[in-house]
Amino acid sequence: MRWPIPSLAPRDTVLTLATGGFGALLFWWLNAPVYMLLGPVIAVSGLGLAGLRTAVDPRLRDACFVVLGIAVGAGFNQDAVNAMVRWPLAFVFMTLVIWGIMAVCRWMLARYFGFDARSALLASAPGHLRVCGQSS
Repeated sequence: MRWPIPSLAPRDTVLTLATGGFGALLFWWLNAPVYMLLGPVIAVSGLGLAGLRTAVDPRLRDACFVVLGIAVGAGFNQDAVNAMVRWPLAFVFMTLVIWGIMAVCRWMLARYFGFDARSALLASAPGHLRVCGQSS
């Protein structure tokens, strides 16, 4: 399965970000749980289901991933290491479960949804990575 090359039109990015911001504000006003996640997800999904194109410029997306990666890495400290030492079986089990979920999802995406093996593997990873417009 080939993914379409994402739009680089600034209009799509601005529309998507504005809709996500509106969704966050609306869900904050409604006092919804996790409004910063739930609001944008529902608002942008609704926009897409209504037939409008939603996209975020890959350069902006990649810059955000760098910032998130740094933030997550900064949170890994001695407390995290102590938790891993204190509950090693829980971390081993979590690793095996994530690996199993990825294996089953990869198989299903390739078998039933027409994904090529590389895209199926990336799409089954936590965070839903995908290959766009690349040949395998």
